[in-house]
Amino acid sequence: MFFSSTLLAQDSLLTFTLEDVSIVDFRSDHQEVFKHIELGLNSSEIGLEATLEDALKKTIPVYFKNYSYGGIASIDFRGTGAERTQVYLNGVPINSPTLGSFDFSLLPSFLIEEAKIRFGGASIVDGGGGIGGSIQLNQNTLFKESKLEVIGSLGSFGNYSGGVKAQFLVNKFRSDTRVFYHQAENDFSFANTSKKDHPIENREHNQLSRFAIQQSMSYTFDKSNSMEINLLYSALDRNIPSVISSASLGAWQGDQLVLGQVVYNKLFANESYLKIRSSYQAQVNKYKNEGIDADNSVGAWNNKIDWGGKISKKIKYNTSFTYNLYDVNTDGTGAYSEQQYSGLLASDIQLTKDISTSFGIRMEGRDDELFPSMPFVGLAWMIPANIGKLKTNFSRVFRYPTINERYWDPGGNPDLNPEEGWNSELSYEVLIEKDRFSFQFQLTGFYSIINDWILWYPSTESPMLWQAQNLWKVNSKGIEWVSGVKWKHSNSMQTSLRILYSYNASTIIANEANDSSLDNKQLILVPQHMILLPLLFSFNSFSTGIDYQFTGIRYTDRNNSNYLDPYHLIDIRFSYLFKKANISVNFSLKNILNYSYQTYPGQPMPGLNYNLQLSWKLK
Repeated sequence: MFFSSTLLAQDSLLTFTLEDVSIVDFRSDHQEVFKHIELGLNSSEIGLEATLEDALKKTIPVYFKNYSYGGIASIDFRGTGAERTQVYLNGVPINSPTLGSFDFSLLPSFLIEEAKIRFGGASIVDGGGGIGGSIQLNQNTLFKESKLEVIGSLGSFGNYSGGVKAQFLVNKFRSDTRVFYHQAENDFSFANTSKKDHPIENREHNQLSRFAIQQSMSYTFDKSNSMEINLLYSALDRNIPSVISSASLGAWQGDQLVLGQVVYNKLFANESYLKIRSSYQAQVNKYKNEGIDADNSVGAWNNKIDWGGKISKKIKYNTSFTYNLYDVNTDGTGAYSEQQYSGLLASDIQLTKDISTSFGIRMEGRDDELFPSMPFVGLAWMIPANIGKLKTNFSRVFRYPTINERYWDPGGNPDLNPEEGWNSELSYEVLIEKDRFSFQFQLTGFYSIINDWILWYPSTESPMLWQAQNLWKVNSKGIEWVSGVKWKHSNSMQTSLRILYSYNASTIIANEANDSSLDNKQLILVPQHMILLPLLFSFNSFSTGIDYQFTGIRYTDRNNSNYLDPYHLIDIRFSYLFKKANISVNFSLKNILNYSYQTYPGQPMPGLNYNLQLSWKLK
């Protein structure tokens, strides 16, 4: 594999090994025609205290909005907003059905083994609503040996964390147990730009406490049948400071995520497969502020069946059916229940030795309402003489309004139209390997049009009331460039460098008010330019790395008259493995330039800070 954190397309049919009877997600992901990234999450490398946000933003140029350091973290995939990126855990949708988004600070990366990131229309493989893309998070039941790992870390601003991972394998039974704890004061100093002369102050009311436990088990009955049980509990209590221009102290928020899942896998003699998943999850959110004491809860029963296989050596197919039942009880919506269902029918065909195609259609509905279909089609061409691969795809995308957008009191609008549009991609990629040298290059252009974009905006009938409305037509277009080299100097020494750049113009091209002043204005908090430059050097048991990140300006109003300044971040890290004791030491310095920056208006991020981590493994 070339660069473990940015893998290009693998086989479109994920394989499993009958020899060790590990049955995995065997369905076709149509990876030959869609852009995707598979990311292994190794807590020893990315840091025990790291959230999923930390792991993802060091791998792909994607923007996260942080409402305070350690606070709510929402993703902005291709400039479409957090509610247009769908997140799944072991195939279970974990976006809030009320808000439509997922807070990435809720799940420690320590609990997750891998992430599959699908861009744009590729998200249709997982489900609807992912106009920007989707992220599939998976736990681990495929390890091949028993081991115990204990990790502890400490860092700046009163950051302490600890984790234990115990993987147990006996004959046909596997068990993976993980426990995690993290606390932080987050009392860093910052320049208060809202005051005269920008005085240096310490951040207050920014503490957090996080606890999580995971239990995954699997049993293989024979070479064709296996069962999995996945359990997870994650709790996060945090103080949320006010914006720096406010005199109020801030708020408190408590979140809990509970998920239980049973999975059955079946492989048939004709290489077809069946995967049945049934899950229950509970999402609990409590929020307290001056004059506000809100309790919100969601209970969900999530079910999915995948069926697929090969019709011939050149034709693969996959189908899926999903049924979800949500019970919501919030201060804004009251008690509300909703059924959601979805079906997929898709196929991969190898047309010639060098040309393959994927096509399919997804249908979705809510209660007694059936939505418009979401077809997709793509083509991949392996250019002769091994000079690379050219691929393109075209898909219809669709997002149904969230429960809050329809029924929140006041301001919900049950008459909202769904957001719908089209997405297209054109991509070229090449991988050259020669002796001890490897070179990777991938360039992707994307273009999408989204109609009936939903916003909360003052009502025309009552300007004091903010109401969810279909206001805009949005065009999201841009390019994404990934390039890298890997040089193996000797069997014990190697160097790698990657360059990741994204240009994203997400603009308003029409609006209900026919306000020409909004024409071609960039969406709020969407950077046009982002750059990542990770450099890694390793020699025997020692490794060191430097990560550079640039994020361009982000406008903070619809007219693009105010903005957050661009920023440059440089992190350095060192690690050493004591092989005989199986102990690794990792030390990192983040933001070594002590750069003052914000990802959300009025919420400063920390300057120079450190983290020291020790881990011990017993096999």
